[in-house]
Amino acid sequence: MRPVSRWLQFNPVLVVALALVCATILVVYLQHRTLTTLDQQSTLIVERVLEQTANEIAADIRVAIDQPAYDTLRAFTGPQLQGAPLDRVLGTYEEAIRKYPHVDGFFIWTAETEARVPGEVLFFKGMADRDVPEREDDGWTAFSRDPELGPLIYQGARAHAGAQTNYTALEYRLGPCTYDVLVHNYRLEAGRDGFSFLLGVAVCVEQAGERLLSHVYRSQLADWLRQAEGGPPLDLTVFDEQHRAIFGSAQFTPGIATSVSFPAQFYPARLSSLTVAGDVSPREWTVRVSSAALRPGAVHAQSYWVLGLSVLLMLVALTAAVRGQKRASELAAMQAEFVSHVSHQLRTPLSLLTTVTETLALDRVRSPEKAAQYVDIIRTETTRLTTLVEGILEFSRVQGRRSYQREPVDLVPLVRETVGAFTQKLATEGFTIQVDVSDPSPMVDADPAALEQVLLNLLDNAVKYSAEVREVTVHVSRTASEAVVEVEDRGVGIPAADQSRIFDRFYRGAGAGRQRGFGLGLAVVREIVNAHRGRVEVESEVGRGSVFRVRLPLHNPVGRMRGAVRSNT
Repeated sequence: MRPVSRWLQFNPVLVVALALVCATILVVYLQHRTLTTLDQQSTLIVERVLEQTANEIAADIRVAIDQPAYDTLRAFTGPQLQGAPLDRVLGTYEEAIRKYPHVDGFFIWTAETEARVPGEVLFFKGMADRDVPEREDDGWTAFSRDPELGPLIYQGARAHAGAQTNYTALEYRLGPCTYDVLVHNYRLEAGRDGFSFLLGVAVCVEQAGERLLSHVYRSQLADWLRQAEGGPPLDLTVFDEQHRAIFGSAQFTPGIATSVSFPAQFYPARLSSLTVAGDVSPREWTVRVSSAALRPGAVHAQSYWVLGLSVLLMLVALTAAVRGQKRASELAAMQAEFVSHVSHQLRTPLSLLTTVTETLALDRVRSPEKAAQYVDIIRTETTRLTTLVEGILEFSRVQGRRSYQREPVDLVPLVRETVGAFTQKLATEGFTIQVDVSDPSPMVDADPAALEQVLLNLLDNAVKYSAEVREVTVHVSRTASEAVVEVEDRGVGIPAADQSRIFDRFYRGAGAGRQRGFGLGLAVVREIVNAHRGRVEVESEVGRGSVFRVRLPLHNPVGRMRGAVRSNT
């Protein structure tokens, strides 16, 4: 257990990362199961709704098929047709032919039609010719003959007269049409085969389907299917017994669909076999209701964006945690190196100071020359300690949001004074520092002391890493919007891999070697330049030297005046 506890103790970020991975997997799994279950339930509900809709549509179509017979053939009783049957039938037929566009014709047979056209029935608003003998104002001009179908209907009715039923169902194939025919038999008297009247309806099945369904769709179903009880629109297709589309599109579109079949003989389905004679082939149509907007597996697909967002946020948190751990490790390593380096840098002068002071305290120095040498060592090492402490304090001030006293600064005089003061310290080391100035001198809004610190750090860096050629050049120039100060040396140079990191605090590149420093000088430079809305760049080549370039915005009198006005208000 000890290795595990140590791993948990020293790797908390990795524990968080592992927890996030596990949480992500768990969320994905639970969300997927939940959405799958919801999708299955939603699909089942939609299928049931579509099935109910299909059943209701099939019932509406069946009612439309039955209605002509109920409105005409069952509208009269035998006594009502005695005397003047034509007057009563004619008005009913005129209304029915307008209401039911799928009906090819209504027909009639009476003793009077037999006298006019023996052995056949006559059709209202006939299907072919009008060669019935006319008689003015008796209504017969509204009827016509069908020389093929009329005789067949009469003969069929006569052939089934012995069944003693009220209705006769017949089916005939003539040319492109299959006719469904229903005859209502009005008999002379019970027990006899003779008829007093025959009323009936004839429908061409091949043509009636499209006309009937179009009429029902326009009058009853269109708005209903478009609104679909507040849901997406529904598509309707009706197939005949050979699975040919007689209404709608036969092409199946992806989505949820339900089909329902129903009997499609063109006479009332509720008439029992005890009241209907004849033999009609069974026929079934199929209603299919579907919706392309509702697809299995996609009813709740819109919910997956929540899952995607959750996973994305977890991945972002995981990435941030890993990068934070990596950065923290790097910073800890640099801080450890910094502490080690500081300890080393402080140990040498402290050791010398301790030795010298002990020697002086024990009064072991006899000659004035030796005492002067020891005093010089104390002064040198004290200065060295002061420089080290000031470097650390300067970085601390910069990191602690140092305040700057900005004013218009002429860069050329500032650069010359700073270089002059720095050169005095190098009088015995053989360094040459030149200042190259372009006219006119650029003006910037800056804190003079902070700019001096930037230049001193860059000069110290250039001197520290110079090789045999001990020459440093400071260039001062300007562009249209910026002042540019460059410190150029001919030293050891900086490897390309280190150039992007030399401005990080505590970082000491591979070329630092045994040089003194904490890795803070360039970090201080960047912090000060950034605070002045500028930027610092480096160009370097190993063995040929480096150029550090500071760019600062030029002095803007108008902007400064506006800032002063804002501060005064």
